[in-house]
Amino acid sequence: MIRFIHKTANMAYSVKRGSADYRTLSNDPNWIEETTNEPKIEKQVKEVEVKGTNPKTNEEVKIEELGYNELKELAKEKGIKGYSRMKKELLIQALSTEETKKEEIEEKELLEEEEDK
Repeated sequence: MIRFIHKTANMAYSVKRGSADYRTLSNDPNWIEETTNEPKIEKQVKEVEVKGTNPKTNEEVKIEELGYNELKELAKEKGIKGYSRMKKELLIQALSTEETKKEEIEEKELLEEEEDK
């Protein structure tokens, strides 16, 4: 999305580059295309390998390798709300998020313990 600001009126529009509105506003001398020198901020994603315990074998496995019913059982054990209506992809995402939160809490507790020393 590109933002155009009117020179005299207190107005601004956001339009898609290459659209008819973009071409109209870019050719009109009363409109100025807003530019910023700020770099784009890309969201940093922390890759986490989430493991769960297979309820049948009690072995630790990647949650992506578990079946749908096994994922539901694991979500139930972890106390994830609404797990019974979730599809497999959402179950994996919910379990991954739960594991990431758990790791962040553990890291925070370790840092607090180190600060106390």
